[in-house]
Amino acid sequence: TMRSKTDATRNIDHIIGAQLRRLRKIRGYTQDDVAQALGISYQQLHKYETGANSIAASRLYELAMFLSVKPDDFFDGVDAASEEIGVAEEQAASPVPSKEEQQLLRFLSAIPNHKRDAVIGLIRTVGEE
Repeated sequence: TMRSKTDATRNIDHIIGAQLRRLRKIRGYTQDDVAQALGISYQQLHKYETGANSIAASRLYELAMFLSVKPDDFFDGVDAASEEIGVAEEQAASPVPSKEEQQLLRFLSAIPNHKRDAVIGLIRTVGEE
């Protein structure tokens, strides 16, 4: 028998989907790029991004690896399933960065973790001049 989703589960699916969409766009990928890499249809990816379909843990892990993010990053905005969802959805649906910001994020994500702090420090110093 199929159980219906609770409001909390539905809300979490929407937040995770919004995060997936945000992270995909930051990395500069189309829905088709990600779908092909995972061997799914772009329609399925669209259903994940809209929260219409839940994402299995194994699929979430694959998405994290493909997008070079931590699986935790999909849960930004999910403080508690019982919380009022409006605030969390607002956070997840933050504006998409400009092309220049996306490029900067791509370059930054390519730098090994142990060197990122130095690069961020350099940017901060240059920005303060």
